[in-house]
Amino acid sequence: HDAVDAMLRLANVTAADVVLDIGCGDGRIVFAAVDAPFSARHAIGVDIDPALIAQCQHMQHRRRPEIPASNVTFILDDWVHVDMSLVTVVTLFFLPHPSIATDLRAKCQPGTRIVTYVFEIGEWTPVATGVTVPFLKEHGESPLFLYQI
Repeated sequence: HDAVDAMLRLANVTAADVVLDIGCGDGRIVFAAVDAPFSARHAIGVDIDPALIAQCQHMQHRRRPEIPASNVTFILDDWVHVDMSLVTVVTLFFLPHPSIATDLRAKCQPGTRIVTYVFEIGEWTPVATGVTVPFLKEHGESPLFLYQI
């Protein structure tokens, strides 16, 4: 969870935020965002894999009873179909496709913070960077990038 914590810290997530994790996988960023010390107002995980969304929903109801169900939402869909009007922080952990910068700029409100792990959004200049635990290697570190719309 070191990378998750580092991403949320770099984005300076607080109780005022609504976090969207694109490609949420097992939901670890979503659950961490609504937990202390971040305590985001709401966290949304979106993924195109039905098995992963089912796993997240199972965890939400069975293993995380301390988190009100209203604080967390999991969506089975492509993120480009998700209403992002209330989202203040976006997290990404995948190789960005060529239109990611255009799509994010079109869907996010001004001021939205976007944090990526390992991969940069080439068209943008980060407002901050960080490093955390390595991805797919035993030693060293992997970069984090923070952008703002």
